[in-house]
Amino acid sequence: GVLGSQLVTKSGLQPTAQALQSASVVALYFSAHWCPPCRGFTPQLAAAMAGDRFPQIAVVFVSSDRSESDFQSYYAEMPWMALPFGSPQKDMLGMTYQVRGIPSLIILDGKTGRLISSDGRADVGSAYFNMQLCLEKWGVAAPPPPAAPVEETPPAPKKDLPEALPIDEETAKAALARVDLEAYE
Repeated sequence: GVLGSQLVTKSGLQPTAQALQSASVVALYFSAHWCPPCRGFTPQLAAAMAGDRFPQIAVVFVSSDRSESDFQSYYAEMPWMALPFGSPQKDMLGMTYQVRGIPSLIILDGKTGRLISSDGRADVGSAYFNMQLCLEKWGVAAPPPPAAPVEETPPAPKKDLPEALPIDEETAKAALARVDLEAYE
């Protein structure tokens, strides 16, 4: 796949397909330790994603760090997966999704790989890091709440309506003729 054969997880390398199998959304997070706006965005995104509240979102860190040690120390602040440092996929992903600067968050459909949003950073920021709102914006349904039992209500008894009166054709035609003569502005 476009992410290569393995991803770095908190428990070590894992096959990409296995790491992403339950994700409805894959968020590619282009970032680096040396970038001040990234250093501001990362802890906010990490807090929004904390505690496995959104298992349908898989964030994958795509590093622009200059050294493996910078990558390791920065990745230690993140609760998600990462492309291995120095992966050849990084440049290809950057070109594919036209990443012009960092931090950048590219939102993909986890099942098809289709691009959902090329500006996930703005989506998340405008939702004040409310990931549930983001999922709705991205067209990913949250698990439905348990359905309440529906009680059948008996149909209301039919009321007896009065007999319909016959239409007097001459009176109706005369009324329509008067309407035609009215002047409208």
